[in-house]
This record gives sequence, structure tokens and C-alpha cells, in this order.
Amino acid sequence: MTKAETWAAVHAERQALIDDLAVLDAAGWNTASLCPGWDIHDVLAHLVDSARTTRRGFMRGMLAARFDVDRANADGIRRA
Repeated sequence: MTKAETWAAVHAERQALIDDLAVLDAAGWNTASLCPGWDIHDVLAHLVDSARTTRRGFMRGMLAARFDVDRANADGIRRA
């Protein structure tokens, strides 16, 4: 798969996710996800935060969280 094909697939999947989430009402965003302790809003916030981070930002976040992945994820959800 070429780089262009990869990014085309990424953009198509992002649009599919947007379409799926567009129908949610306020209660839907608070629905528990398959990730223990996370609702739909938390999962999306995690995806957004992960997509925005850089290698340097990831390392800064891990240092700030004292290399606790759960804490780093919670910090990212709060940011997003």
C-alpha cells in the first residue's frame, strides 16, 4: 500500500466514524464503551488526542504521567 493509499484509507475511516457519531444524542455520548471505565466521549477524546500528538509530545506526556499509561491516557482525555 502506498503512502497516498494509506492516507486515503485513514481519511475514509475517519469520515465513517464521524458519520457513526453524528447520530448520537447527549445520552449516547455518555454510553459505556467496550473500554472499561470509558464512555463514547472518552474514547473519541482519546482518538483525537492520539491523532494530534507528536513523538516529542508523547514522551512529554509519559514523563508527566511518570510513565503510567493509564494516567497519560486520562490526561489526554482531559485535554481533548
